[in-house]
Amino acid sequence: MFAALGINPLNKPIDDDWGSLLARMQNYCGKNAMQAQLSTFSLAWNGFAFRIEACRQHNDAFTASIRAFGNAPASDQRSVQERELFAFFSTAISATETLYYGIYVVGNVLKNADFPLPQPQNLFYPNGVAVAFRKAYPGDGLTVRLQAVSSDPYYRLMRNRRNVLSHNGQPPRNFVVGGPPQDPNWAGFAINDHTTTDRFDWIMTAVENVLADADDFAQRMGL
Repeated sequence: MFAALGINPLNKPIDDDWGSLLARMQNYCGKNAMQAQLSTFSLAWNGFAFRIEACRQHNDAFTASIRAFGNAPASDQRSVQERELFAFFSTAISATETLYYGIYVVGNVLKNADFPLPQPQNLFYPNGVAVAFRKAYPGDGLTVRLQAVSSDPYYRLMRNRRNVLSHNGQPPRNFVVGGPPQDPNWAGFAINDHTTTDRFDWIMTAVENVLADADDFAQRMGL
């Protein structure tokens, strides 16, 4: 459970399935002398919990600033907003990547030839994890879910923005002068109190579904 890490549960289904799969891996790896795999899994699983909680905090902080100071604030609040935007997109994508990494390790304890560790670089990211499951477990519900989330245009756009912020720099806010009021455009997104909240809601639904399918898969596979 998230509470063991000092994190308040984001919602009960995520907390329950996260804890359930952790317990399954602890039990299975303990019985089968797979301490290295359990350590790697725990690295990812704890990372996911901390990242998704950080994502929530950055969403809340950005939205609070927008509601209090607007989308064209003085420089001190503009700095706060840009900081929280960067952190939000970074932690949202990191949460997804660490979740997929942990699920990849589940694949390793079941079929280590199909899920080698340490994994090749191309299997590190969600799309690579989805490809590995498609080869090892074609048509499985978890496979379908992993593919659907990692190929979703919503996810791809968020990942692109994370990459721009991390590797290219800081996009400006473009304002339209004249005509009806419009929110400023920031790297293709309107800056308002939905900029992060809508995307946080999507991430929460996506990881909740992935966790539910991952725990169901582990149960069906005897973990």
